[in-house]
Amino acid sequence: MATVSMAQSPVKTPADWKMNRIFITAQPLTIGGLPYGGLRFGGELTLGSRIGLSNDLTWRFLNPVTNVLDEGERDYTHGFQIQPELKLYFGVNPGAGDAKQRAYRGSLGFRTGYARYNTDVTQWTFLTDATGQPYEKLLRYTRRQQNFDMAMVWNQKIYFNGSSDGFGMEIFAGLGLRLKRFQYVDLSPELDADQLRRNDESAMFSLRRNGVYPLIPLGFRLFYLLP
Repeated sequence: MATVSMAQSPVKTPADWKMNRIFITAQPLTIGGLPYGGLRFGGELTLGSRIGLSNDLTWRFLNPVTNVLDEGERDYTHGFQIQPELKLYFGVNPGAGDAKQRAYRGSLGFRTGYARYNTDVTQWTFLTDATGQPYEKLLRYTRRQQNFDMAMVWNQKIYFNGSSDGFGMEIFAGLGLRLKRFQYVDLSPELDADQLRRNDESAMFSLRRNGVYPLIPLGFRLFYLLP
């Protein structure tokens, strides 16, 4: 009489997880980000079961919300952002099998970041000629913004198959600071950089001032853990 046996998957132990693993990540909501969206991809390398090194790279080129512009005017923002992070994972608990693995789930991260955005502006501007008569002319300049970020972030990975493998989602929330610096470059000869800066800074609730701002990282990313 023939017998049929079914092989069981080996149970993973903590030792199985003490190796380097690689995550590939993406954040789909960045496409519709405000005030400007783009594409964000990244990766993470784990060093054993406790340490992770990650980095996100964002290319921003979509402007879902734009000012009301007259014919010939332009207000377009584009640039990039990088966000390296050092993560400390909170241990491995193999439990009763792979379904209860807790490797690479909860972590506390120290995240830094650098961003550089250029906003190309072309707008009608009132000028005065040599006889004192007013006229309008299209003038252009570029507003360059640099961000320097620092934050502590809590991360929580959720694996779609219930075990620490394959696809999943990582939720993150944190608190930190952002240093902003603005420059005005590539100006038409009729424009003055100091006056442009004063115009931006005088606006009510302006976020275009040099200085330190609170930063609240909050969102989620999708990931795939390579075999």
